[in-house]
Amino acid sequence: RDAYRNREQTLTFYGVTPEQTVVEIWPGGGWYTEVLAPLLRENGKLIAAHFDPQSEVPFFKRSRAAYEEMLAANPERYDQVELTMLNYDPEQPVAEPGSADRVLTFRNVHNWLAAGEDQSQQVFDKFFAALKPGGMLGVVEHRAKPGTSLEQMIKTGYVTEEKVRELAGNAGFELLSVSP
Repeated sequence: RDAYRNREQTLTFYGVTPEQTVVEIWPGGGWYTEVLAPLLRENGKLIAAHFDPQSEVPFFKRSRAAYEEMLAANPERYDQVELTMLNYDPEQPVAEPGSADRVLTFRNVHNWLAAGEDQSQQVFDKFFAALKPGGMLGVVEHRAKPGTSLEQMIKTGYVTEEKVRELAGNAGFELLSVSP
C-alpha cells in the first residue's frame, strides 16, 4: 500500500518546507520520518511525538523502542530528531507551546477515538497548543462514509471528515483545505 500513500505530495500539500519545525505525531516505524528528518535536518526541526515509553500497552512500548533503535542506527540521518511523546496527560505537551509550524498525523485519529471522546479531543487541543500563530495541522486518515457510527469508525479505522472537523474545530482550528 505504500505506493499509494504519496509522501512527497502529502508533505507538499501541507506546505512543509526545510526551515520549519514539524511535529510528527505517533510516527510508528518512521515511514514519514524517513523523509522529514533529512528535509528538516539542516535548517528546521523534526519533533517525533511517539508513544509514552512508560505506557502499560505492550505494543506502545515495543513500537517506541523500535523507533528509538531506528534513530540510533542511522545517526547521519536521524541524530537531529527530537523525541517527545503523545499521551493522554493534559499536562504533557507534544512540543513547547507555540513552537511548531506544522503538526502532522497519519492514520491515528481512530486510535484516539477508541481511547474515548475526552482523550481524542485532548490530543487535538495539544496540537493546537503546540502550533505557532498561523501554524497548520495536517491530518491523514482513512475516510468513512458520512453517517458512519463512532463504533464503526473505531472498529474499521475509517473516520468521517465530519468527526475530524469537529475535533479540530473544538480545539480552535479553521479548515483551510481538503484533499480529494
